[in-house]
Amino acid sequence: MKVPPFQIYVAHALTDASPRFREETNLLRATIATQRPEWNILQFYGLGASPSDGLIAKTDFSQVFRADLVCAIADESSIGMGEEVGLRMAFGLPIVFFGHVSWKRTRMVTGPAELWPEHVLFHRYERIEDCVPMIAQALKHFAIDPTVPKPSRLVVPDHIQALYQEANGIHPLAGINTAYMNEGEGYQHGMKPPIVAP
Repeated sequence: MKVPPFQIYVAHALTDASPRFREETNLLRATIATQRPEWNILQFYGLGASPSDGLIAKTDFSQVFRADLVCAIADESSIGMGEEVGLRMAFGLPIVFFGHVSWKRTRMVTGPAELWPEHVLFHRYERIEDCVPMIAQALKHFAIDPTVPKPSRLVVPDHIQALYQEANGIHPLAGINTAYMNEGEGYQHGMKPPIVAP
């Protein structure tokens, strides 16, 4: 059976990116295509004319969810990239951030890698081409297997649930019928117990 390729999405600034930064990100894509032809680089909609802004957003968000791994180049800021990685982070989907050795860090990039290394990594690079072996390492770190079908639905992971509950002063057991939990019924948070006819 032919093994499907890894689906890689490279996220970075585009609209306000400097010409040099665009050259660097194009070089990264070219290096991936040359060194790792077994990977499939997912494309975003890009600049230029489009039928609607909504189509661009839907296209790019779809690629973000289709990807096995999102590689975010953080050297130049981008609202769009922030939205893309935010979606991934909310559902615990793998992300690897890259920053040049001269990049002034933002803790909203390095912090998640410190808090949740099972979902987020951060690496510095000297040459953009150096990111390619780091991407390979990230695929191994996250144990990504392209032969395993993606789940039919996304679930908010426990660490995000815990953060939400802590931020809002919600006890972890709020909304859970503990009597049914103790009986081993396994109801999820917020679900009502079954109605039993008299």
